[in-house]
Amino acid sequence: MYRYCIPGDMIWVYMHHAESRNLQQDQLYSDDIYPTKRQPEILALCGKDRFLSVAQTLSAKQIQTLTDMFQTLRGGAQNV
Repeated sequence: MYRYCIPGDMIWVYMHHAESRNLQQDQLYSDDIYPTKRQPEILALCGKDRFLSVAQTLSAKQIQTLTDMFQTLRGGAQNV
């Protein structure tokens, strides 16, 4: 059995999660999602602001977080 380690950062977007429509202004994901409390890999993503949950549309906080990530990839470019 082979195991591969792929370097890099993952972004996980949990889509169509009904309870995520009630996120607070500063929340990226719903605390009601079980893996955010128990799964080490998901906890690590949450700690890096790389886990988002969405009901139908991204919140302003989620959009800003993603924009910041992509600006970092583009070397700080102003327009993403």
